[in-house]
Order: sequence, then C-alpha cells, then structure tokens
Amino acid sequence: MLGYEYQNHNIMFGEPSTRYASYMGNTFRETTYDEYKSAPQRYLRTQDFSRILFYQQILQHILYVQGEIHLLGVANGSTLFTLAHLIEILEPLNTSRRIVAFDTFNTQTNGDSYYPISPEDGIYYRDNPMPSCTDYEKLASHVEQFNGCCRIHPERRIILMPGDARKTYIDYMSNHSPLISLVLLHIELYEVEKVVLRLAWKNMPKDSLVVSSTLGYNKSPGILRYMQELDLVGDYKICRTQYTSKMAYIIK
Repeated sequence: MLGYEYQNHNIMFGEPSTRYASYMGNTFRETTYDEYKSAPQRYLRTQDFSRILFYQQILQHILYVQGEIHLLGVANGSTLFTLAHLIEILEPLNTSRRIVAFDTFNTQTNGDSYYPISPEDGIYYRDNPMPSCTDYEKLASHVEQFNGCCRIHPERRIILMPGDARKTYIDYMSNHSPLISLVLLHIELYEVEKVVLRLAWKNMPKDSLVVSSTLGYNKSPGILRYMQELDLVGDYKICRTQYTSKMAYIIK
C-alpha cells in the first residue's frame, strides 16, 4: 500500500538544519567535481534523501500504469532529474514514460510572481519566495545530454515545455492527447494548476496519481479549493507520505 501513517524520523529542522546546510555550502565551495561525484551524499541533507525515497515510492506505484509523467514547476531541475534517473533504474525500456516538464523558466529573483497569485492562494507565497528557475539554455543542454544516454534513445525521456503553463499545457494536450500516469503539481498556484488538472484528469487511467506539494497545507488553501471545484476530494483517496512534511497525492 502506498500510503503510510506519518512517523517522526528525526529529519533535521529549524536552526540545526540551517547550520548544517550552511556548513555544507561553505565546504562545497572548496570541492572539485571529482570529489563531489565520488561522495555526493556528504553534501545532501536528510530531507534531500527523503524526497528521493518519496519519488521512488510514487514511481513504484505507477510502474504498471501506462502513460507520461507531467511535471508542473521545474525550478532548478531537482525533481525532474530525480524522476529521470529513477525511471532509468526501474523501467529503462518503457518508452511511454516520458517526463514532460512545464514552466516559464523565468530566472528573476526580485520576488515578483511569474504567475498570478489569486486570493484563493492564501498566504503561502507571503512566507515563501516564488521559486526561480534555472537558466533554460543550461537546463536544456543537460536534458539533451541525458536523453542521448538513456536506454530509449533516440526517443526522449525528458521534454521541456517553456512558457506560461496555462497556455502551453492546453496546446500540448490538444496536439498530443497523451495518456498520463502521474501529474506533479509543483507550481502551487490556483489559477495555473486548475487549468492543468482539469485537462489532465480526463486522460488519466485508474491508479494514476496526482501529487501536490501543498494539498491540505493550511497556508495554501487554493490547491484544495480547485480540487473541490473539480470534484476530486470526496470520492478519491488522498494520501500523505512519511518521507516529507507537506507532500500529498490522490489515487484515481
């Protein structure tokens, strides 16, 4: 069973976590790439490993569910490449398991939103800065190299869709009409994700998943609100995971 009762695993929070991350950041500046790749675990926090375990758990659930993975919100590519590496380990010959990643790839850092924040979104982004994306050209280069090495080459494992997801997602669904096994909602804004999920849900078979970073989180009520508007709450199982503090998912 995918869901677990929450357990406290002593994952580092608060001031100790900040101090630890600061120490690792300082020592990382003196590290060569050869040193890093021989022991990357030295530079990751416990919660970083926890997120990897969570995504493995999610992928294990959809292992025999046909369809693409749609990722809304790329930021620096952490989730994108975690999923891609796990797929290459768990199901390297599955040509249907493409990861289609949507974002504006806006690199601004001045705090302005690159999507509209509506009244339904609550105070989440008052306390948390809007995520800035990595430079698109640099990310696209990494994606190209990864796709060239994956088992399904010349098929692409990762596809990047730059632009406003409220438009690019509509265009993608209209042009491709894909079967979807997993949707990851990491933009966390009412106006964007409601557009996406309304379209995606129709193309998702039984046992497919919708993952949200903040569903049920009191400071981000917009996510629950649009799922209520789409009638996705009362009749479906909403689960959490022992591996993260806010992540939740709906099993169709």
